[in-house]
Amino acid sequence: MARNNLMHERNIYRRVPDFTQLAIKFPEFLKVCSLDLNGTAHVDFKNPDTLRILTKCLLKQDFQLDVEIPPGKLVPTLPLRLNYILWIEDIMEKMGIAEPVGMDIGCGASCVYPLLAAKWKGWQMFGTDITDEIAKSARENVSRNQLEEKIHIIQQEEDAPIFTEVLQNRESLHFCMCNPPFFDDTTTSPENRTGRRAAPRNAPTGNSTELACSGGEVAFIERILEESIKVSDRVSIFTTMIGIKHDLGVLVKKLRHKGITNYIETHFCQGNTTRWGLAWTFREDLLLRRVQCINPSLSDSNRKSVNFSLSNTSEESVRFIIEKLKRIFRDLEAAIEVLEESTSRVDWIVRAHTNTWSHQRRKRRQMLQNEPSATTSPERKKIRLDDKPILVAEVFLTPRDNQVKLELMYLNGELGRDGIHQVLQYIINNWRRTDQKTPVRTEEQNEEDLETISKQELGS
Repeated sequence: MARNNLMHERNIYRRVPDFTQLAIKFPEFLKVCSLDLNGTAHVDFKNPDTLRILTKCLLKQDFQLDVEIPPGKLVPTLPLRLNYILWIEDIMEKMGIAEPVGMDIGCGASCVYPLLAAKWKGWQMFGTDITDEIAKSARENVSRNQLEEKIHIIQQEEDAPIFTEVLQNRESLHFCMCNPPFFDDTTTSPENRTGRRAAPRNAPTGNSTELACSGGEVAFIERILEESIKVSDRVSIFTTMIGIKHDLGVLVKKLRHKGITNYIETHFCQGNTTRWGLAWTFREDLLLRRVQCINPSLSDSNRKSVNFSLSNTSEESVRFIIEKLKRIFRDLEAAIEVLEESTSRVDWIVRAHTNTWSHQRRKRRQMLQNEPSATTSPERKKIRLDDKPILVAEVFLTPRDNQVKLELMYLNGELGRDGIHQVLQYIINNWRRTDQKTPVRTEEQNEEDLETISKQELGS
């Protein structure tokens, strides 16, 4: 269990457990440890039985959970499970959901996700699985921890609809989660595309049902995706773990092909292993890209910024920029939802239902040529309030060092990140045309200046 600074910031296993103290506390763990001359306990992570006992002891010590993990069944990696649950918790908090009700698709014999969610977070959970043996073991673990009022285990037929039986017991769910079988049933290990992948450091655990299925995780998650469309009004957020990096890109393309743009990706980093998370929703009021994720490259690509230079950062100067930006967005027929607004920070959600910013010069020329009078206002296309926005962005405005930084972050809409670039360019052009006293500098111009300064310093 290696330490990893990219673990979720609230993951208790960012700090490696003290195995020596654990061995003192749990005699069964002491039996599978080796002790050096200093009395320090060492763990053989290549031994499946050792991993099973270690996980059982950590669940007891850190979460007061008494969990039986049957031999031969999948041993849950706790740092990974915590990363996933904490990510869902971040989504729930951002969406303002105080008491989540969730579903674990394929809860497994240990039933670890529902147990952790119920005991650690106090959530209501449904767990499903397809075999008598696994469902029986999961129910026993729930009963052993007296969590029957919070966790309901449902055994399903393998080909039965995923959500139907749970939604017969519950009108709606806030989220679903899934740790799917990673591999196709024709193989039990991922393709090593580069030849550089290191061998796993932990012993493999789990049986064929838990590790593989027809078509692998892509086929399994695609089935969830197809069914999510049918229950889009009854499940708020759909999430899944992904075990193979290549599959993440495949699944994102499938989301886009279905017209689903309101989704986020994240990394689950723990020790020497990385997994990926994918979440999507059909609700327009839940903007998933507002959730902070461990995926820096993706976050950067969703953002675009520009700086306005000021002679001073007085409240009057900042207020002038705020009001001018409001006028620009009103001219673009974009609705502004104010989350925070002061002279020290602005945070808006902006929604545009029509593209009013593209080809402005051409539109002005056509208006002058076609209208009998240049003073005649062009007829505006009426916006239906039930139309889906083509672009949703979060707008940040932050004064700093005689500058005000304007940042746009793509959240949703069919125009994608290109729409953010277009709107920002419209703002820059509009600003330069109407206000010569407030210089505008883009990120690219700032980077060019820094590069020039660096070259000058190297040459001196």
